[in-house]
Amino acid sequence: MPDLVITVVVLGVPLFVCIVLYRWHIRSIRRKRRTSEQLRELEAGERGWVPAPGDVLLTDVGDAICRADGKAINVMVGEYGGRPARFANYAYQSLDGIRLTAHLVAFDLPVQLPVLTLRRADPAVPQLDLELESPEFNRLFRVDCIDDRYASAVLHPRMMEWMLAHPGLEWRIDQQSLVTWAHVPWTVELVDLAFAELVGVLERIPPFVLTDYGVR
Repeated sequence: MPDLVITVVVLGVPLFVCIVLYRWHIRSIRRKRRTSEQLRELEAGERGWVPAPGDVLLTDVGDAICRADGKAINVMVGEYGGRPARFANYAYQSLDGIRLTAHLVAFDLPVQLPVLTLRRADPAVPQLDLELESPEFNRLFRVDCIDDRYASAVLHPRMMEWMLAHPGLEWRIDQQSLVTWAHVPWTVELVDLAFAELVGVLERIPPFVLTDYGVR
């Protein structure tokens, strides 16, 4: 019996200590994450952005972009350059269960437009999508859209020139939003950079695209 007690003490005490330390570590990480989020929201608030309770559209866009079932969190709404805009983190899990966070930055559009996604091309994936008149654009980007005429109207030469000047930019038109993303949590600096590039896309959408393909 004394040997059993000693064994329990020798094995149990270190295990108990490890569990306590692990829980403390997890709580510490969560506290730091909450503090970091609060500081970012405070900085965004100083620039005129206002917290919003949630965003169904950004959640749907995040699901499509990340091929996951996640949720838009830390949503902020306001204006950029006088245009209605918003941004959020998108929290989701990878297929192997790892928790990940991306961020989404969006301009509101005056009408609903069909879905069009522009991504950087993956050399390992055959290019089966729309081929446009710029070989360099076709090499760098992948276009996902069910309507080739609509996609060609949006991706006119001036739009392709803008994208070739900003080859890291990816975006999606979905319902009444133009959205870009990155696979890290948002910061005010990253949001500013994203809006500065995305506004070039917004300004290059031809007016006839809004009238011919838009739904109010």
